[in-house]
Amino acid sequence: FHESGHVRQHNYPSTKDKEDYSEFDSKGSDLLKQQAAEFDADVFGINFFCDHLFFIMDNNWDKNPMRSIIKTRKEFLIISVYSLLLFFYLSNSDEQIYNAKKKHPHPIVRLDYCAIYIMEKCLSNGIIENSKEFSKLMQEAIWDFDATLSYHFGLPDNSLYYERFKHPDVYRSKVIITEYVAKDKSLNSNRPYDLALRY
Repeated sequence: FHESGHVRQHNYPSTKDKEDYSEFDSKGSDLLKQQAAEFDADVFGINFFCDHLFFIMDNNWDKNPMRSIIKTRKEFLIISVYSLLLFFYLSNSDEQIYNAKKKHPHPIVRLDYCAIYIMEKCLSNGIIENSKEFSKLMQEAIWDFDATLSYHFGLPDNSLYYERFKHPDVYRSKVIITEYVAKDKSLNSNRPYDLALRY
């Protein structure tokens, strides 16, 4: 879904004469602008994924084989958030959080940015009633993720990883990249789109 977001970015009229990569090419490009495109594709992917997830949960869920494992939309959401936590942890290969010379924003910054949009989708779809309820869901996902860090990765002190989310460069990066998102008319965030699933 993230890569589909890149394809839609390239469908903007001013980009049609360029080669249509699903992943951005860094040759001669403004890398912060590319980081903004990654943020934008993350949000597009979240919107698409959540619409897909909620459609599955709302349509014939009783007949779905996954129903024996996952009973509620909240459980499905916790598993999805856990997957996102694990994906961004595995992508975490750079000690420096703010780096304007990288093609992708730091995974911790992306995860922090994505959490806001996941919460918004949950609120608008009636999965949760408020941000406190979302925090509880996040805590459940983090509890499972924390067990994974200890058991599978053998981290002696998981709190060192979580402390990185409080680093001032996380906020700084979000502010700088969000400014780029606001300026680029080719990004999905600045072009209305409807991902409602119709079958």
